[in-house]
Amino acid sequence: MKLKSYFPLLMLAAACGLAASCSDDDEVFIDDGGTPPPSSLPVTPPVVGADVLFTCDFQATTDADKWVTWDVDGLTPSNSMLTVGFEAGTPWLFRLRDSYLTTNYYAGSTSSYNPAGQADDWLVTKDAIAVPDSGYVLAWNSQALDLTLRDGLKVFVSTTGNNPEDFTDAPVFEVEEEEAGATENADGEWASHAVSLNAYAGQSIYVAFVNQSNDKSIILLDDVLVSLKRYVSLQSLVVDRTTEGEVTVSGVVTALDEEVRGFNAYFMVDSLNQFGQAFPDVVLQPGEGYTFTLDVPMELAPAGDYTDYQLWVDCNGVSEVLAGSVAHLAFEPMHKVVIEEGTGQWCGYCPMGILSFEYLKEIYPDQFIGIAVHNNDNMMVDEYDAGLHFSQFPLGYANRAVTCQPMTGNYELTGADTFHDAFVSELAKIPEAEVRLADVSMDADSVVSMTSNVRFAMSAESDDYRLAYVVMSNGYVAPGSQANYLYSADYETFGKFGKDGEWGQQYFEGYPYDDVACCIEPSFGGATGVIPASPVPGETYTHDFSIDLTQCSNIAEGVGLELVVMLIDGADGSIVNADKYVIAE
Repeated sequence: MKLKSYFPLLMLAAACGLAASCSDDDEVFIDDGGTPPPSSLPVTPPVVGADVLFTCDFQATTDADKWVTWDVDGLTPSNSMLTVGFEAGTPWLFRLRDSYLTTNYYAGSTSSYNPAGQADDWLVTKDAIAVPDSGYVLAWNSQALDLTLRDGLKVFVSTTGNNPEDFTDAPVFEVEEEEAGATENADGEWASHAVSLNAYAGQSIYVAFVNQSNDKSIILLDDVLVSLKRYVSLQSLVVDRTTEGEVTVSGVVTALDEEVRGFNAYFMVDSLNQFGQAFPDVVLQPGEGYTFTLDVPMELAPAGDYTDYQLWVDCNGVSEVLAGSVAHLAFEPMHKVVIEEGTGQWCGYCPMGILSFEYLKEIYPDQFIGIAVHNNDNMMVDEYDAGLHFSQFPLGYANRAVTCQPMTGNYELTGADTFHDAFVSELAKIPEAEVRLADVSMDADSVVSMTSNVRFAMSAESDDYRLAYVVMSNGYVAPGSQANYLYSADYETFGKFGKDGEWGQQYFEGYPYDDVACCIEPSFGGATGVIPASPVPGETYTHDFSIDLTQCSNIAEGVGLELVVMLIDGADGSIVNADKYVIAE
C-alpha cells in the first residue's frame, strides 16, 4: 500500500452535537417514523505525537546522539564479541541487526569477556526528560540474543544526572534472564515492557538501561518510548483497495493492562468527510478485543486516486491513531510478482534457490514468476547478469525492489528476508497497472510474436513505463556440473539436494534446470515510448513485439519454453507487474 505523507487535518468550525444533525440550510428533520440520521461526535483531530516525551527506535545513525554510555567494568570482550564490533570502552552498539538484508536496527550490550567477568555497561539518556504529570510510562522492547546464555537487564531512573553514580534508587525494572525467543533472529521475538512514571510526575528524569550479567552473551534493546499510558491498541479493518466509491470504517479495539469502559471512535479525511461515534457501553477486560463499525462510510476520491485518512479511538483521554490510505481502483488488476535470482553452477548454496522457486510455484502457481539468472557458467546471459549485478550468490530481487535470499539462516523456506516473505510483501502492494500477454505465436523460423495489453487501475505515479520480455527454458540440461554444499546435511528443506537425496552429491551433472533465463529483450531496462507519459486509468495500451529464439541461449530440443513480460517503472527500475505465457511444454 502506498501512503502519502500529507493528511489534511482540518478542524470543524462548528461541530454537530451528539444527537443533532447539521446542514447548510438549517433543514429541519420531521419524525416520520423513518430511520433517524446517525448521531455523531464532534471531530477534533488528535495532535499526533503530542503525548510522546522521548522516543528512540535506533533506525537513524543520529539516534546514538540521544544517549551517553558508560563502560564501568572496563573488561575486554571475547573474540566472538570482537567480531560483532564490541571493544573495551564500547559498552553498547547502536547498529545491530539480524542480517545485512534486514532494515530494523537495534542496540546491544555484551557480557561475554576474555577473561570472563561481570558486565557493568550503562546506556543513559543524554538529556533530561520532563514528565509533566501522572499517567506517563516508560516502554521498550528487549531480548536476549543467545537462546541459552540469556543476559538480563536493569532499568534505573534518576532525577539528578546521567552518570552511573546518580542512579541511587532501586531499579524500576529488573530481569535476571531476558526472554530469547525461539531463534537467533531478534525481529519478531521481542519482549515488550512498560513501567509507570507516576512517581516522577512534575520532575525531569534520566533513564538508564544497564547490563550487569555475568559471562553470558548480548542483551538487545529497541523502541524506547516515554509517553502517556496507553489503555487500548487499535487495529484498522478498513480495506486498502476497492472498486467502490466508499468504504466501511471499522476496526478492533483491544484492552491492554486494565479494564476499559467505553471509548469513542473517529475517522477523518477532511472537514467534509469525517465522523465520530461513541461506544459508551463497551466493557473490555485486559486482552479482550471489540470490533466496531461506524454508522457512516468513508467517501473516496475518484477512481484512480488514493484517499488518505486518519482512524483513531479515544479512551480515558488518550488517543490511539492510525494513518492509512484507500486506493479507488478503476478495476481489480491481475497481480504477479517476479523474483530474479542470481545463481550459478559454481555456487554450492545455489540449489537452495531451486528449492525455494519450486516451493513458491507450488503454493502460488498463478502469481509467482521466478527467473533464474545465471552467473559465470554455461547458462549465463551476459546482459541480464550485468543488469542485476548481484553482490552475492544466491540472492534475489523481488520486483527489483526488495533484496531477498532463498532460505533463512536456519534453512527455512519462510521467514524474514526469504524469497517467500519478499514475494508475499510485494504481492500485498497495490499495482497501479496490469500487463497481460495476448496473441502469442511462434512461426516456423522460431520467431515468437506477442501483444502486451497494459491497463492502469490507478493514476500513474511515473511518466516513464517500459516493457521487457524474457524467454525462459524448463528442463534444460546444461553442460558442466553443479556444486552442491547441501549434500551432507539432513535438513528436511534440503530435499533432493540433501543427504540421501536424488541429487545429494557434492557435484552432480545432468540436472534439468527450470526457469532459466534465455534472453531479455529488447534490453534489460525494457522498451521505452510504448506507454504515454500520462496514461488514463481504465484505458488499454498495446505493444506488439517479436523475439527470434535463434538468438537466445539455453534452448534445446524438447525443453519447455515460457515467455514473461515485465512492466517496469523507468524512474526507479522496479517491476510494477508482470505476466507469463507457456510457449511450449
